Amino acid sequence: MSSATALPATAQANPLTAYLSSVSSSSRQGYLRGAVPAFIEALTAGQSRALDAIDWNQLTVDDVLTALLRLQDANKSERYLNQVISLVRGVAKNAWLLGNMDGDVYARIKAIPFKKIQRLPAGREITHDELTAMRATQAQLPHNATLIRDKLIFNLLYLLGLRRFEVTKLTLASIHQQRRIIRFVGKGNKEAELPYSDEIENNLQEWLAIRGQKPGPLLCRIRKGGQLDTSKALSDVSIRDILKRTALLAGIDPGSLAPHDMRRSRITHLLDEGHKLRDVQALARHANANTTAKYDRSDREENLRRLMQQN
Repeated sequence: MSSATALPATAQANPLTAYLSSVSSSSRQGYLRGAVPAFIEALTAGQSRALDAIDWNQLTVDDVLTALLRLQDANKSERYLNQVISLVRGVAKNAWLLGNMDGDVYARIKAIPFKKIQRLPAGREITHDELTAMRATQAQLPHNATLIRDKLIFNLLYLLGLRRFEVTKLTLASIHQQRRIIRFVGKGNKEAELPYSDEIENNLQEWLAIRGQKPGPLLCRIRKGGQLDTSKALSDVSIRDILKRTALLAGIDPGSLAPHDMRRSRITHLLDEGHKLRDVQALARHANANTTAKYDRSDREENLRRLMQQN
């Protein structure tokens, strides 16, 4: 029996709860939660999937490696194993921060490497023609609060390359119009700020003229009849639905794109236009330039076809 299964988990100082509650993105939180039952089942050799079946404070590196080996034997993908590793690293860190795990144990768990995945990058480039079609669709819609808000969302996703959870977390205090910057908390709970263009400034002025200066979420819900609810922010799902609805009206298959494709496409287009990789990296807020380069969705297939035609 592993040390983690020797003691029941207590309701107090639960590092799993502490870690999941610290994750700002609801989609990321859901991603991590999805790994919990399978990890518990693997660690307990199939005896349980219940959250209280193990004491997360008592995890050891041997526990984690044993569970990973069992999941691997069950033909779980490298991506799924990385999901588990990410979960366990975060939980172990919180157990250490709570004073319930020895620093050496945490360091050994943290050192467990992610599995290397050799796959084509996910997502696709939204072409300039598709972007133009979606903008043209917006221009034909009734000029009301919903359209003004959604145009701002469109440009935050594309022009600034914000992730959708970053868009939902923006508040009125995030906007510094005098300096023309947006300040926000991004991936990894890191604070960031980006300057914005004239187009976004115009979007903001138009939206704030309707929304007002009441503190709260920048992009709030709009009830039937056009009434704004500045106490409730849009969800990740709402951002997705707004983009897919715009795509559908523009004659684009809404199932073929996701909000993150706006970010991917912005990076691709900037690289195609000849902007320096380090400048695009700064916009994308990637710690490593190699990560930015992986987002390049330019037409490699067509370029390869032309290359293969050469004698």
